[in-house]
Amino acid sequence: MVNAIATAVLVVLGSFYALAIGIEPAVKILPDGLTDFVYQEETHDEEFKRADANGDGQLDKCEFPNRNKWAAQSNEEQFKEFDTNADGFVSKDEQDAYFKKQEEEALRWKMEYYNNTLQEFDTNGDQLLQQDELAKLMRTRYSSEPNADFPFATFDLNADKGIDTEELEKFESNIPWDKVTPIEAAVQPAVIF
Repeated sequence: MVNAIATAVLVVLGSFYALAIGIEPAVKILPDGLTDFVYQEETHDEEFKRADANGDGQLDKCEFPNRNKWAAQSNEEQFKEFDTNADGFVSKDEQDAYFKKQEEEALRWKMEYYNNTLQEFDTNGDQLLQQDELAKLMRTRYSSEPNADFPFATFDLNADKGIDTEELEKFESNIPWDKVTPIEAAVQPAVIF
């Protein structure tokens, strides 16, 4: 039973690996029940023919990057993300809109991260992290204990006796590592089934 599960896992992982590097996986079962992975790579001629989009027998600068099947698929998907009106061209406006959307998405994820962090460590529910709550964050996320001279007040920019999401962002990008003590972690031995 264990061998069958292990074999199935290897088949799946091997197939993902093959697809990730751009080749088609083929699995051959050997007579003794073992699985041998044989990857059917494209021949150089097959690769060339697939990349030669206009069929003229030569690869131009646009076709050449498409020799790698995985990269070609990735480029095609990214082109579709840029070409929002699907006219086969990426205009400057489409490019600008794409990057603006990426920036907005990154900002949204960042704000979500800081809001979730605040919610996780704000034990008194005031939407601020007081010194003891920030210390818990340091112990939990960074395995560090703030020293007695930890400059909490320098991160409380509006002097409201707590760290809000904007101040938390500044704090996490400027943690005063010289004012904390690492917590020794007890290493648990690995359990092998």
